[in-house]
Amino acid sequence: MLCTKFRYVLTWEYITDGLKFHYSQHQLVISHYNVQSGIRLTVDSTSRMIQTKLLSEKWRGDTMNLHQLTGFLVHRTDVKMTNYFMRTLRPYDITPDQWGIISILDTERAVNQKQLAEAIDRDQTTVVRMIHSLERKEMIKKVANLEDKRSHHLYLSTKGADIKKKLLTTVQEAHDYVTRGFTVEEIEQLQSFLNRLYINVMDEE
Repeated sequence: MLCTKFRYVLTWEYITDGLKFHYSQHQLVISHYNVQSGIRLTVDSTSRMIQTKLLSEKWRGDTMNLHQLTGFLVHRTDVKMTNYFMRTLRPYDITPDQWGIISILDTERAVNQKQLAEAIDRDQTTVVRMIHSLERKEMIKKVANLEDKRSHHLYLSTKGADIKKKLLTTVQEAHDYVTRGFTVEEIEQLQSFLNRLYINVMDEE
């Protein structure tokens, strides 16, 4: 039960739809008030009377249910999943962003900085910092590009390749954990929806 009080009300009213309005000593107490039922109360500034408006489940006007906003739901889920993934990778001294780089690189095929930035969808300045961090951890190596001295070829080091091999199983287990209860078809559908959302906002920077 949720009970809400409004002060300085000059009248009371009873509504049969599971709500009881009780007026006493300049207070109106509303009992059995449920946000999901779609009740909105406003005070008329002239008559000081309570006006009751029954709304649909999806809020209208200047009021909105936060949990019906796609952006809120995606962000809330992203925060929780990122925290979970960070805890999963912590024993390997790797962050989720660094795993993104490691997952793309290997010991034989060269990738340059621009290609890497495009692959993980990050700006090149951020990627440079991430590369330096992985270099300090001896997980990647840079080889000068003889055709363009301004860029380098990036490879996984032997240490990086070993970490990648171990993490492939760990990451798959993490994926299976967060998608438990979903069918293969539901996971594919979810990924399709998220990709479509991404396309809708990819140029909004």
